[in-house]
Amino acid sequence: MIERYHRCNHCLSVYLYFVTGNPPWNPYNDRDYCPNCKKAIVETLNKIPQKYERTYIETNEVTIDQLIEEENRDKGGLSFVRISAPLFDLQDPSNRNIARIVLLNGKEYSYSYWTKTGKDKVIIKVLKEKNLTTGEITDWKEYKQD
Repeated sequence: MIERYHRCNHCLSVYLYFVTGNPPWNPYNDRDYCPNCKKAIVETLNKIPQKYERTYIETNEVTIDQLIEEENRDKGGLSFVRISAPLFDLQDPSNRNIARIVLLNGKEYSYSYWTKTGKDKVIIKVLKEKNLTTGEITDWKEYKQD
């Protein structure tokens, strides 16, 4: 386990931060806050109900070919693919699950299929936002300032 001493961003105490994971004896392990301040943050935020949730909804607004084409498009010499946790067929190890996440036209899509059934049985989903108060589902929008 890798450990580092950090100074808390709030109370400025020096504390031991576990870089490689959250040990069971320290559930409030955090890079920026000591365990006491992190506990106070978590307990305070737990009192505020969540208003929205991210959810993937099945869609047919794009095709698997469009998603694969976007994945393979040259992005200025950089080549990377976002994968999600694949499944495994323990009865037939040659049958692999292909699972990817692709950004296309400002939306985040995920797709998944088994190599034995092929792309004919692909499941495509789009990231949406669900209002937990009204139940309304709308497009997910990422808000970031540059």
